[in-house]
Amino acid sequence: MIPFRDEERFLGDALRSVGSQTLAGWEAVLVDDGSTDGGAELARGFVRDHPGRSRLLRLPRSAGAFAARLRGAALARAGLVAFLDADDVWDPDYLAVHAARRRAARGELGLSYGPCRLGASGGAQTVPALRPRVFGAGELLRNFLSSGYGTTPYPSAVILPRALLLSLSHLAADAARLTVFEDQLLFWGAAARRPTLVHADARVVYRGSRAKSFPKARGAARLREEREFLRAAARDLASVDPGHPLLGPDGLPARLEGAAFFRRRIPPELAAR
Repeated sequence: MIPFRDEERFLGDALRSVGSQTLAGWEAVLVDDGSTDGGAELARGFVRDHPGRSRLLRLPRSAGAFAARLRGAALARAGLVAFLDADDVWDPDYLAVHAARRRAARGELGLSYGPCRLGASGGAQTVPALRPRVFGAGELLRNFLSSGYGTTPYPSAVILPRALLLSLSHLAADAARLTVFEDQLLFWGAAARRPTLVHADARVVYRGSRAKSFPKARGAARLREEREFLRAAARDLASVDPGHPLLGPDGLPARLEGAAFFRRRIPPELAAR
């Protein structure tokens, strides 16, 4: 699934990376989130070139990535949804390798993800496990927080069940008030509910800078948004797992008391081993 808004410069490469996937039977759902450039025409061309396996949904005005993904999931037919940001690129075997990782893990998985290669730098995102590992429902949240959100998935490296994504629609109102933490809320909600598979196959190229995930904003504004995200995440976690350690005084409440972006304020014993 590709939500896009004014991404004409990059969207063609993203679409070509979908069309070149070695996994048979992929389905592409493109969600135009209010574009005003030529991206919509690129998307229409892709749908024409891949009839029967690709669809385009055009939203009359921008709804944000969270809402656009929910709208796309409602249109999708497949049981699993893979995200791709409009300015990122999948390796040709990305879906095949990621799907094989999910099959090998067995059991009822929710979220699964691996690292991205970080553009021209040649580096890769840090993830919580070097070998494929399944974390229990809610277990990874401690690591997400103690790492300063550094181990949270990048959207383009994520697969999750369509039903799980749709079950998070109650978070859309909170997500609509967020810009920096919009994706964080989705992934926290998913990881709180079902086991999460993490692997170390870096088969996605993340072409944006750090600022794509964390747009420029003055420290006070970013701090206010982090607090809003933490409050929403705490409310949701309490509804799913009221005994989770992060709901104790040394967890999310402590972060809210002294929230400062990228400062590791959660005690080491709360970090996932």
